[in-house]
Amino acid sequence: MRDIETRRSPLLSLVSWSLTGLLAGAAAFLVCQAVLRRNCNHWGFDIRQLWAACGLAGAWAGAALCTRRRPAWPQFVLLATAAATALLVFVCDRYNVLVEYSLWCDRGIPLPWSR
Repeated sequence: MRDIETRRSPLLSLVSWSLTGLLAGAAAFLVCQAVLRRNCNHWGFDIRQLWAACGLAGAWAGAALCTRRRPAWPQFVLLATAAATALLVFVCDRYNVLVEYSLWCDRGIPLPWSR
């Protein structure tokens, strides 16, 4: 009989790849919106809500990596994607690239890439 620790869990890999795809899709959507809205940096969605998604995906990947003797690639890729998406959200929010409308008004209607 094979040891349970050394067997690969297809469900763990499936969930990890699915979360990676969702986060990568969200990051690609943010980049597309930033390119399409060059002159208009406000919109109706608060991108800071993606922090929770990045945090949960990172926690999932971290827990999956800690519970296995041999780390698997899907969890490493998910952790890297979560970190990259969190960095993208930080840059977009900090430099007013994509800001929710009421927050944009509260900040004094700044131009994109201004602090």
